[in-house]
Amino acid sequence: MAFSSQPDFLVLHAVRLKGMADSESVADVMGLPLETTHEVASDLSEQQLLDHKQTKVVSGWRLTAEGRERHQAALVDDVDRSGCAALLDECYRVFLDLNETLKVVCTDWQLRTDGSGTQVPNDHSDADHDARVRDRLGVIHGEIVPVADRLGAEYLRFGRYAPRFTRALDRLDGGDHHAFTRPLYGSYHDVWMELHQDLLLTLGRQRGEHDGT
Repeated sequence: MAFSSQPDFLVLHAVRLKGMADSESVADVMGLPLETTHEVASDLSEQQLLDHKQTKVVSGWRLTAEGRERHQAALVDDVDRSGCAALLDECYRVFLDLNETLKVVCTDWQLRTDGSGTQVPNDHSDADHDARVRDRLGVIHGEIVPVADRLGAEYLRFGRYAPRFTRALDRLDGGDHHAFTRPLYGSYHDVWMELHQDLLLTLGRQRGEHDGT
């Protein structure tokens, strides 16, 4: 049977992944009902594990120092109870291979070569260039989704990644050029980086020379 994490851990973990997140973002990342997310986050705030920052520019939940300690202990326990350590390691190795390819494809989406052979920012006026890069992303998508699905089938909190990748790709195909690489936009690259960070945290590893995105 697939392992299901506790809601309080899921909220702490989502905030840890994002650095700061409102209840809507936490609910989306972890697949929790919004009402449940807000109730759990409020309770964690009362325990001084989360605090809430609100300005004219940003707002959301953040881990307190005590919250970071509680999250780390809860993460170790969550992984141990999941029994998925070997599967996580296997999926991470596949992810790293795909990560190297994605970095190149992301660069090719952001830049293109003009008629003089000079690299310039991609203004998306060359439909053929964009179509070729999109096809390469499609190949990566076809490889990462089965990996995310396999992991999510055993460790439920990872089950949100595949549909989020697909949602970003659908937005891209719908004409939203920012849905591929734009930061803090729910882009494909945003979701990719989040999965990467999640795997690193869950496996207790530091980012190495082959881990950049």
